[in-house]
Amino acid sequence: MSKKIISLLLTLMLTVSMVAVAAVSVSAEVDEQGRYTPSEGIETNRYYFYMPSDWYNDCAFDAGIYWWLGSDAPAAWPGYGAQNGDADQVYYCDVPVNSTTIIWNNGYDGGDDSTDPNYAKAIQTVDIASQFYSDGDSDIYDSAWFSEMEDSFNGDKAALGAFADNFFYDEEYDLGFSFDFDNMIYVISPNMISENPLNGKITSGGEWYFYFGNGEYGTYPTKEESAEKGTLYSSDYQPPKDKPATEPVTDATDATSETPDVTDATLSTDASEPVSTSTPYLTVNATSNYFPKATAEYDAATKEVTVTYWMKSSKDMLDTQWNLTYDSSVLSVSSKNTLDTICPSVGNSGVINLGVDGVIKYNATNLYLFDFTSEEKPYVSVIFDVNDISSSVPVTTTVDLDVNVLRVSKVDPSTLRSDDNEEVMLCNFSEVLDDDATKTVQVDRRTQLSSSAYEEPTTAETTATPTEEVTTVPETTAEPEPNVPYLTVNATSNYFPKATADYIKSTNEVVVTYWMKSDMDVLDLQWYVTYDSEILTLSESNTVDTVCPVIGDKAVMNLGLKNKIKYNASNLNLFDFSSEETPFAQFTFNVNDLTDKAPVTTTIDLTVEVLRVSEINEETLRSDTDKEIILVDNSQVFDNEQTQSAGVKTRTTLTPSTYIAPTTAAEPTTTEPVEPTTKPEEPVEPTTTEPVEPTTTEPVEPVEPTTVPVEPVTTEPETVAPSSVVENTTSVIAPATDSTSATGTTASKSTSDTPSSTNGNNGTVQTGDTSLAVIILSILIGATCVMFVLRKREMF
Repeated sequence: MSKKIISLLLTLMLTVSMVAVAAVSVSAEVDEQGRYTPSEGIETNRYYFYMPSDWYNDCAFDAGIYWWLGSDAPAAWPGYGAQNGDADQVYYCDVPVNSTTIIWNNGYDGGDDSTDPNYAKAIQTVDIASQFYSDGDSDIYDSAWFSEMEDSFNGDKAALGAFADNFFYDEEYDLGFSFDFDNMIYVISPNMISENPLNGKITSGGEWYFYFGNGEYGTYPTKEESAEKGTLYSSDYQPPKDKPATEPVTDATDATSETPDVTDATLSTDASEPVSTSTPYLTVNATSNYFPKATAEYDAATKEVTVTYWMKSSKDMLDTQWNLTYDSSVLSVSSKNTLDTICPSVGNSGVINLGVDGVIKYNATNLYLFDFTSEEKPYVSVIFDVNDISSSVPVTTTVDLDVNVLRVSKVDPSTLRSDDNEEVMLCNFSEVLDDDATKTVQVDRRTQLSSSAYEEPTTAETTATPTEEVTTVPETTAEPEPNVPYLTVNATSNYFPKATADYIKSTNEVVVTYWMKSDMDVLDLQWYVTYDSEILTLSESNTVDTVCPVIGDKAVMNLGLKNKIKYNASNLNLFDFSSEETPFAQFTFNVNDLTDKAPVTTTIDLTVEVLRVSEINEETLRSDTDKEIILVDNSQVFDNEQTQSAGVKTRTTLTPSTYIAPTTAAEPTTTEPVEPTTKPEEPVEPTTTEPVEPTTTEPVEPVEPTTVPVEPVTTEPETVAPSSVVENTTSVIAPATDSTSATGTTASKSTSDTPSSTNGNNGTVQTGDTSLAVIILSILIGATCVMFVLRKREMF
């Protein structure tokens, strides 16, 4: 990106020299709605933009675009209106090619008065580089991707589709193989939303994608290849999880407020009890762009919540600036907060603004440095008073810390001030930096909330459900329980073994974990998980720290896609999977209301796209390139001597089954043996020969015709009945082992899993999931016994 900065500087110089020319150039044309039309002779690129649904409000109806470098630059913010695209919420604008940076917005200014209720309704993107990408400019377009595109560019350009002309070799700045963004679409990432430190307004980051029309886009130049690589998306925008939390909560509270209205006619106390047993009074999420997430739940008696972001560093702090946002309708800043309590290490040397509703602003600088090396200390600690939210409980709210600037250093013994050579910028304009300099600084971070005051009652639930269902239980258990469970979940993967678990109606949460242990550590990985959101909902408790604790916030994860979760991570210092078995991917799902659909079977599927392991080179302390082994590439699982040398062990677990087949179904098996013990006493003599086994099996059913079919009993059953009994017993055992494999303990050891992992085919039977063989025995008077055995094996 340093080369791109040079490019921007050169462009700025060029722009200054063109001011005089611009004064006499043909002015840009706009229509009645302010939509931009390029001036005559202006060369343009067409840029698309998908405007998120939460950008629309009573002041903003369309997308706008602004640039300040290049031809036809708008005279004022928010710039020109964009043209309507070919799908809902898709816009486009033909922008001069000599414009190097653009900003998409929702077409509304918002003014400069932060106390104006409409001020926050103006939303925009960050400054977007609109020139081109070369290798190293984007995380999703990595070196391997550039290499693949370059091979196509120099060979069969069909793989580049309609975007073949976007690719070129940059000669002006010697940046090598590159591509521009003509006819590409910019899409907001829910994980890149923050507050602009310059004006306090919401700014959003995102990424450029190849646009195929009708709201579809991907990371490869053709729609077909994007679909093949699992990166074909549609413009079904999923708002950030934390941001709209108040909307679903109000919907939920509307539902709960209606329930008390109905039950108020009986007992008001009964109406309040279900609320406390199902959800807490208040849930607080503490998030940040630099610190990990924390969550705590509280009951109605909680009047105060403290959030603390802790830090300990190998270098002391030189300067910092941050904003802490909160929902003032739920929380209020306590009068107990002072400069000494908010950051004791800085104290009165800091500057704080508590006068802005919903935001706390803070900055501090000290050439003699602030001590964060001696011990772990609060970087930010704020006490909040809980407002009266009884009319809208349960409530979920978020306190978010945006670290705008954070720089650390060491003292120069000669000057007793910061040593210029030791200064390292960790955060700059809300961007968390990850470079060679930041890697020299060890920063330990954690986030803490006041201990949860809410405890889910165990007695309330057990007493509430029986009283309500006492009249319906006999009806529901009579039909569904003996046959099928309320919900069956299959956890599948192209690399991990399968697991299955059955659940009853009272199950509200399901956790799936794909475990891994290897003789070698992980260098890089990429995967995605698919699930059916009509059956399961992704829990808000999922974070990068819970999904894969070993990787934590070094990963990039997208939870904003419908029915899909995407994840990737890379580390030249490797991720530790060799010391112990650890979660490769772990997710918590909430079970939706399936009353009208049950029984339901659903699948959670993990597709590992890339997985590479390696060992550390003792000299470089980084991955030894000679020892790197690719286990999975482009979703293809490799199986050879090299991959086997990595010593990878995998297993899959689901929350243990809560459904247990009724024991009444086993009664026939107990009654059958009881009768033979009395009946075989008559043919005592034959028991000394081979008919011992048949006497305990088949003679049970033909009790009535024993006087007639005596002869068939001594002929056919000797060869048929014993074999049928053996198969029955094995088929009974199979479901038992399958239920244990639901926990993943035996499935990973199955030998049939090996071909499944090598070719990525989920059709291989992995857990021996076999249904009971159905034996139909009919005896005709005066005829021989004929048995038909039908067996069906389910394939996964």
